[in-house]
Amino acid sequence: MRSNTSQHSIIISRMNTPNLVGEVGYVAENFQSLYLPDRLWMTRLVNGADFSLRWLSYVLSSPRNKEAIKELATGKSASMKNISKSAFLSLHIAFPSKSEQAAILSDRDAELAALKAILTADLRCSATLNSP
Repeated sequence: MRSNTSQHSIIISRMNTPNLVGEVGYVAENFQSLYLPDRLWMTRLVNGADFSLRWLSYVLSSPRNKEAIKELATGKSASMKNISKSAFLSLHIAFPSKSEQAAILSDRDAELAALKAILTADLRCSATLNSP
């Protein structure tokens, strides 16, 4: 089944190497010409869901949850692991209120903006030092 990536969704690697299985990424915008392979899941909110998918993507990417997801992976091959949907859905995640999620996202966005500013400054400095 062909599936376009869509805005405000999460992509989850359900089948990959041990280091990459269970990795997640938040999709902030629509990509109409980008299709997902069958090794990736795309999650979307159902009507009535009271949480932010962007917040959930950060939670699933946290070191503790990344490790928990990787532990769900099975497979005899040392180079390829799989996660079943039922195993993934068995994860226990505490969901704070929508306002707490917003506060967490705000803090996270501020941290990312600060890191981006540091990286930009570092790249400018490197370019200046490397110019003839």
